[in-house]
Amino acid sequence: MTSQIQPPISNISVYFETYTKFFCSVIFEGVINFFSPAGKNIQSITVNGKDIIASNVKFGIADQTKLQKSTKFRIQILLENDEFPETIEFAFNIENSGSIRAQWSPPKDHHPVKLTEKFRNHLKTNHCRSLLDIGGRARSGLLRSEEFSNLDVEVLDIIPGDGVTTVCDAHKMSEVLESAKFDAVCSFFVFEHLVMPWKVAIEMNRVMKTGAQAFIITHQTVGMHDMPWDFFRFSDSAWKALFNRHTGFEIIETELQSPNYIIPFRWNPNYADAEKACGFEYSAVLVKKTADAMIDWPLQASDVTNDFYPLGEDNSISKLKI
Repeated sequence: MTSQIQPPISNISVYFETYTKFFCSVIFEGVINFFSPAGKNIQSITVNGKDIIASNVKFGIADQTKLQKSTKFRIQILLENDEFPETIEFAFNIENSGSIRAQWSPPKDHHPVKLTEKFRNHLKTNHCRSLLDIGGRARSGLLRSEEFSNLDVEVLDIIPGDGVTTVCDAHKMSEVLESAKFDAVCSFFVFEHLVMPWKVAIEMNRVMKTGAQAFIITHQTVGMHDMPWDFFRFSDSAWKALFNRHTGFEIIETELQSPNYIIPFRWNPNYADAEKACGFEYSAVLVKKTADAMIDWPLQASDVTNDFYPLGEDNSISKLKI
């Protein structure tokens, strides 16, 4: 994620490329671009904000051409508490040019997944009249079916709830829903809770029309939740195991968004530089049904697990004891 500040000094731009919090420590990384005429340098960077105990600043030249010089910076801030600051004031002091003073605030966007908008555009087309939302009850106060008043929306969920029109396990939705009924299917943050997502892909195929599109968004890296029904994480490569010619689908596009650090609770030399690895909070796929599924998976969720999802419904990140 990149946040740009337009400074008062011409021919200079400031970008915050990463900003992350770890307990009482906040780290900013970014770049300052000096455009023609080149030759300017950062002399110092100062930080001011509520509850800031100390800050450490590093910067150095990253790239230099005839028209542009780029200076990368890294700012680590120690806070009195573990809350992300609402605002932080930065002063980038430039050689022979005064200071760029800017007030930074966290961005409002939560999961800027571009495929979401592409799928929404598909829902606005004339030939799209019916939508199935898998797991779409208003669990967080958000009922997506209300956004699409122009469509015939079916909201399927494993338990009753606001907006739910059909109570059913997604692993056997074709038993209660009409075959080849829907022009579109969506599922938001449900696939990680499916004990057999490959079976749900086949079930989706059965209730979708040929040519219909489906949008799935879930997680690639995120803490355990809704235990004990938290089964999987999905990379962008994982989708082809679920949506392929055998299950009757063609993948239109995949996307990973919102990079995360991955670090151990207990560090040892085996984890040296582990914080440089990258995970993604969001993994999304947009697919199209091209034919009927050629395969079946006759098992039900109850054949695999004795747990029932509502018994494990829990909004906490983890029950892990350390």
